[in-house]
Amino acid sequence: MIAPDITVAADGRSARGSWYLLEPASLAEPDGPQAFWLGSVYDITYANTGGRWLFKVMAIESRLCAPHATGWNEEGRTPSPITKIPRL
Repeated sequence: MIAPDITVAADGRSARGSWYLLEPASLAEPDGPQAFWLGSVYDITYANTGGRWLFKVMAIESRLCAPHATGWNEEGRTPSPITKIPRL
């Protein structure tokens, strides 16, 4: 996870943040495990409870699922956002 962007509320009781995730992964495919690059954005709401920052809500939006063997820019095309993530 990289590039955190976190804003704490003026009252210090809550915060909102986003993080990027770039992950090499092995996903189950009919022919066996395949290498993929996964890219996502986390949108997180934090709560300050008793002086401890805790996750209140965490959402993830998948933006990239590219097979490692073909790369991200096969034949000069920019990939579009994924609509279906292969299941493990």
